[in-house]
Amino acid sequence: MDDKPLLSVILPCYNCTATIEKTLQSLFLNKDESCMRMEIIAVNDGSTDSTLDLLGNLQTRYPELKVESKENGGLCSARNAGLNAASGKYIYIIDPDDFIFPGVLPQVIREMERNASSIGVFGIKQRMSNEEVNNVDLTAMEVPQIEFNEPFQSTTFFSSPAFVFTTFLIEIVFRKDMIGNDRFCEDICIGEDAVFIRNQYLKDVKMTFYKKPLKTCGYRILSTGLTLSKNPERVRNRALSRVGLLREYSKMKAGYKGNNPDVSKKLELLDSFHVYGLFVGQLGNPLLSKTEINNLYLESEKNGKFPIVNFTNEPYYPCDWKSKLLRQIVNHKWLYKTVLNIRYLLK
Repeated sequence: MDDKPLLSVILPCYNCTATIEKTLQSLFLNKDESCMRMEIIAVNDGSTDSTLDLLGNLQTRYPELKVESKENGGLCSARNAGLNAASGKYIYIIDPDDFIFPGVLPQVIREMERNASSIGVFGIKQRMSNEEVNNVDLTAMEVPQIEFNEPFQSTTFFSSPAFVFTTFLIEIVFRKDMIGNDRFCEDICIGEDAVFIRNQYLKDVKMTFYKKPLKTCGYRILSTGLTLSKNPERVRNRALSRVGLLREYSKMKAGYKGNNPDVSKKLELLDSFHVYGLFVGQLGNPLLSKTEINNLYLESEKNGKFPIVNFTNEPYYPCDWKSKLLRQIVNHKWLYKTVLNIRYLLK
């Protein structure tokens, strides 16, 4: 058998001593020499606790584990360092507070090899409390048996209503040569997964997809993490990430050179929805200054963002009366500025 790994697992690590062992145990329970060799690349992103020492100790237990260490640069920076170091044919990325169910990865690798697929979507994440994850006995878990559809081209997936949700809380394996030089955007801290994944879908490659959404990964969001944190600086960073997301989706839309009308429509909807999300967010909680938000509105106007496409009749997008009203407010600059000024007075 070739000594080169078939699968590279990328594991970004920052101050994760409380969770990393469960993640590594779950990956080891996916080891299957009959169909693949696996390397696990743990990227220590400038941890300030004993994460690096723990990873060094865990290498004696998990010979597949390789440790890269770098200055702190954030989650996307650590993922990118892992992508740069990966030598496998396939890439799987997992966070150090999640775990994958036993025996899942060999199934998706076999299916992707059989069909020469470049993207393999194979399951969904089960949201669990910290206590529930800690109490899971991985060795006693039943191996989920995944059924796959016949492969299809990734761009045809844009036609599916489910496309909206297939970049959140799902599990994916990518072929490394398909990713090429693409990397996670390091300027945003929310929605970066969706940007990266959707850019891969646009490549019109063969895609393997599950028949029914089996839970294949345990997923926990800690109250101290970026998503739920109420720390004012982190909340403002989330707002600024919406600005970055808007620009990333604009680039995605401008960069699409194909002629699939479903793709063009979905990119238009995504672009408009992120414009909506950014400006409505300020009406709910003005985290950016009036000057910042007015400049962003002007920039959006110059870039032809208005009027926002009507997404309220599309499956899975908000369609209640409040969303329709807010869309109209955002679409009219004078009205938006009036409501925003009132919101700042009430802040």
